[in-house]
Parts: sequence; C-alpha cells; structure tokens
Amino acid sequence: MGLEKSIEEPGDRARIYHRSHDGRFFFYDFDSWARISEYEAFVRQSPCVDITTTLLKTDVVHFFFEAVFSRSYGVTFPDTVAPG
Repeated sequence: MGLEKSIEEPGDRARIYHRSHDGRFFFYDFDSWARISEYEAFVRQSPCVDITTTLLKTDVVHFFFEAVFSRSYGVTFPDTVAPG
C-alpha cells in the first residue's frame, strides 16, 4: 500500500511531527506521487481526472500538489487542542 511505503521510506521533504515511545506518530510527506507506484497509478489511472474535469466543467486539469498526512489514533498536532 502506498501509505505504508511513504511511512517506511519517506521522501526528502517528509516530516515526522510526533513519534511516541509506543509507536504512535503524526507524519507528513508530499511530492511523492512519482516515487510511490500506488500514488502514481492513482494519478494516472483512476477516475480522478474524469471526476475533477466534470466537477470543474473543464476539459483539462493540472495536477499541482499532493500531500499525505497520517496520524495515529490519539495523537494531536502540537499546536492543536483535542476536542472534548
């Protein structure tokens, strides 16, 4: 799975904002669609282009940016307050 590859082999621009002693983490990576085969397949072979062009009522759409955020249950970003 693409997310597992991102976590196991993060790109040069990846950031791990939090990693606890019990293995929980808050992870961010971007610009990895050409490096992770599952992401590239989604960009090139999924219906996302058709859906996007239909919603935007256009014939052309440019892929500009992708990012992955992954957060283990119970981990909050350092500058946020957990609800509750």
